[in-house]
Amino acid sequence: MSYTKPNTPINITPKGLDSVINTINDSIRLDWLHKFNRAYLRNDKPMIREFGNVEYKDLTPNDSLLRSIANKEFKAVSFWYPDEDITANEYEISDNSVKYDRDVTLIIWANLNKLYPTNPSMTSENLINDVLKALKRTMLFEVNSITEGAAVWSDFTLPENNKYFELPYYTIGIRGNIAYTYDLNC
Repeated sequence: MSYTKPNTPINITPKGLDSVINTINDSIRLDWLHKFNRAYLRNDKPMIREFGNVEYKDLTPNDSLLRSIANKEFKAVSFWYPDEDITANEYEISDNSVKYDRDVTLIIWANLNKLYPTNPSMTSENLINDVLKALKRTMLFEVNSITEGAAVWSDFTLPENNKYFELPYYTIGIRGNIAYTYDLNC
């Protein structure tokens, strides 16, 4: 918030991991997917604070999450959840920059009935294929593994027997690595 205008958000240019995530999100061209940036663990839930905003948004799966974004109904939402460990690449440290590697999971939650309403043969595998093709085009995210179902949300505390992990809902976590650099020039 600004000191001169306390209700005005400050526009901050993302750096490091956040900058790469923004670049990847901008290059994923899936009109049915609302792409959030990095989520943080707050109150045992995935929370996002979009750049320029002061309020946190809960990204726990629910119907309103799909329909309350920018007055548009989406069929799926995604966000990035990084591991806590950050690894400095010792071979790429210089006086001007430091390169880091970080394991990150792209979490996607979708309503398959809304995503493929007229074609019952379209399945979760189609969603995975569409997302992997979009990620391949970015060349900034090295995919290591894919997890399906409630196990994707194991870092968060969610209600037991959550209907949002049963069909027609579907969730995947695409785990991989992102390399990024901090510029140390003043």
